[in-house]
Amino acid sequence: MKRLYLYLASRNKKGMKLITVLQTKDTVNSKMTDLTELNLPQVWEKSIYQIVHDNRMLYEPRLETAKDFNELKERLKARGFKDLPMGITPLLDMAAYVKAPKADTSSCQIRKTMIRKKV
Repeated sequence: MKRLYLYLASRNKKGMKLITVLQTKDTVNSKMTDLTELNLPQVWEKSIYQIVHDNRMLYEPRLETAKDFNELKERLKARGFKDLPMGITPLLDMAAYVKAPKADTSSCQIRKTMIRKKV
């Protein structure tokens, strides 16, 4: 299983907010278009939807797999993001956080490239 980071990316690349960490089998790096396609439990889905709805003007939801949070942070830094958080502090604080549900990422669009340039 890989770690799937669900986060809010700032539209002007001045930061990000981590919503939660899920599990998946696939490698994903895409915008989240429909939350219901992830097939999460209803409690998680409602909480995530509320967070996304509250921050919809300045942030857009994204899904990305990474080995750990530092790898995700380095990828975002290479894409030009600034003011990234120092540590992992998810906005969604659930009692069953250790047993994160598995997300169905088969419907996510994945952009396949051979080389990714650093900017």
